[in-house]
Amino acid sequence: MKKTFIKSSISHAKNIIGTTLFLSVCSSSLALFNVGQANAQNLGQNLEQIRREAREAESQVDKQLTGVQTILNTTQGRALLESQKAQIRNQFMDLLSNELLYEQALANPSISQHQKNLLRIFKVNPQALNRYIDQQSNPEYLAEQQKSKIRTQTEVARNRLKIRPLRSTLK
Repeated sequence: MKKTFIKSSISHAKNIIGTTLFLSVCSSSLALFNVGQANAQNLGQNLEQIRREAREAESQVDKQLTGVQTILNTTQGRALLESQKAQIRNQFMDLLSNELLYEQALANPSISQHQKNLLRIFKVNPQALNRYIDQQSNPEYLAEQQKSKIRTQTEVARNRLKIRPLRSTLK
């Protein structure tokens, strides 16, 4: 009974859409299914690779943080950091106190708008400069910033991978 029903359904479909179109649709569906299966498998493997690389990158950041903290736990390391912070602070203060240099920096196209905005803030509020230098010399803060970038890049890569199979099936 089932064989008769299937044969009549196939015959009916052949009569409605034509033998060539029927076979074309069937083979296209199978090809799409196989591509979808292959893409799903590749997607899983690629997603796992992205996760692995992100874990490795974050682990590397943690190792670097530990190394920097070890150095900063020494008297010599802390002295070097404080010396560098003072040098940077003095360079900024020299720039901010010299109106010509300050205006040239603001007019310089190679300096980003964000950096120009920081210069304006530092000019008005020198304590903001001190807070900024302290923040940018804080290894925990910098490590968290790097990890945040890694997470963002990981998410972007995951989204690209998820979109790629959809694009290939739509072509």
